[in-house]
Amino acid sequence: MGALGENAQAVFDPKSKKVMIAVQNQVQGDVTAKEIFASKEWEEAKKTMKCPLIIGKDMTGKPVIADMKKLVHLLVAGQTGKGKSVAMNTILTSILMGSHPDDVKIVLIDPKGVEVGAYANSPHNLLPVAETATTNKRPDRKSGSA
Repeated sequence: MGALGENAQAVFDPKSKKVMIAVQNQVQGDVTAKEIFASKEWEEAKKTMKCPLIIGKDMTGKPVIADMKKLVHLLVAGQTGKGKSVAMNTILTSILMGSHPDDVKIVLIDPKGVEVGAYANSPHNLLPVAETATTNKRPDRKSGSA
């Protein structure tokens, strides 16, 4: 990463041979899920995407919505208190509101026991919300086999 100044960073992507520049907004503002759920972009995403996810807004204020079906990975990272749990709740809410339970099933593990309790009765749940990650043995496999 190269520094362009106090509010900008440049990153060169050798695969695409592109330089990506991220510029921090001078004035920060809230991005509410309610606002995006009410947008024409969300209505269009529900029609054209299998599993739409609210990501946020771009630099122009336009909602950014991605199709989870096309995402290989999604990393949510950041400092303590910077909104990771809020981001995850927005992602879960967008899955629940944008996809039919017959099309999308979720498995939630909540080791803290406080993060995803609100989703315990969702028809999208494949299994009850777990508070610990355990190894489930499939009935068609012998114990100890790979």
